[in-house]
Amino acid sequence: MSRKQGIALLFLALGLVAGGTRCGDGASSGDTTGPGDTTGPGDGGESVQPGELYVDIYDPEKACDGTTLFADLRDAQNPRIVEVDMQGAVLWEYVIPEDLKEYHDPGMDVELLPSGNILFVLPRYGIHEIDREGNLVWSHVDPETSHDADRLTSGNTLYVFGAGDKKNDDHAKEVTPAGETVWSWSAGGEYDVAPYDTISDAGWTHANAAVRLANGNTLVSLRNFKLTVEVNGGGAIVWSYDWSALGCEPHEPEIVPGNTLLICLHRPTPHQVVEIDRGTGAIVWQYYRDYLRTTRDSDRLSNGNTLIVGVMSDTEDSVIFEVTQTGEIVWQLKIKDAPTGTRPGHFYKAQRIES
Repeated sequence: MSRKQGIALLFLALGLVAGGTRCGDGASSGDTTGPGDTTGPGDGGESVQPGELYVDIYDPEKACDGTTLFADLRDAQNPRIVEVDMQGAVLWEYVIPEDLKEYHDPGMDVELLPSGNILFVLPRYGIHEIDREGNLVWSHVDPETSHDADRLTSGNTLYVFGAGDKKNDDHAKEVTPAGETVWSWSAGGEYDVAPYDTISDAGWTHANAAVRLANGNTLVSLRNFKLTVEVNGGGAIVWSYDWSALGCEPHEPEIVPGNTLLICLHRPTPHQVVEIDRGTGAIVWQYYRDYLRTTRDSDRLSNGNTLIVGVMSDTEDSVIFEVTQTGEIVWQLKIKDAPTGTRPGHFYKAQRIES
């Protein structure tokens, strides 16, 4: 999304980004570490210890240079937010405080704000904003929170609820810094009819993302309905797309310049990441990788590459990787000897902070 780009000057000033090809050209306080505490050999995994992050593919001429921010949920007893460089070295981390560690599933979204602060979702608890020292700057407590939260240009925060949601729940909300709800939308008014009314899979809609568009409308991803819908300020649906013909369980819609929409399709399918023309519905780009499953995030980078989060079913590796428009993998990060089993994966989303 556009908010995931254009913050490079802040990080250049902090000295957190180094090397590679420039894309522009071709809690209450938890435990934190900063640039001086860099770890991780970045040698392709040969000397990496079990449980450590490492990069096993990196083409500096083709990859989009920067750092990568994400939640590392390998250790459910110690979930953390980390930022790594292109070699996989940890530049910064924040360990979720003890009293909040249970709130990491489903969907621990993490977002860098223009201020340099970090906004993140604590599913079934609420939303926190922290500074780089781990100090709590802002919080919003709402057990009906999951998967996704975005800070809007107004200073308000948009978020969704799809973790065991019901028909009468609000599936998307916008709140002010003071916590006042100024907009909300429920799927119940439109979809409490066949074939949607009897659906139940970890909730009714399992809404997993909301995006505020430039026209003021809001895109909402309704995973269980296989729909992405555009809702206007009054709550009316003005556009929708049914992904049934391409796959199932859509995740993380992103509007790409040119009025195309990039989406992840969660389950194994011939279309794991798809970009469509919103006007015609035609596929304009797609990506498929053997053994890739549980694709839950894809971001279009400024050089045209795409950053994808998923799981490799053959090795049970959780992966964050970057592909070119032709599908070449030019960067990939894993966790050493940390099989996911049948779980959705140790990573949920990732943000490339471009240099």
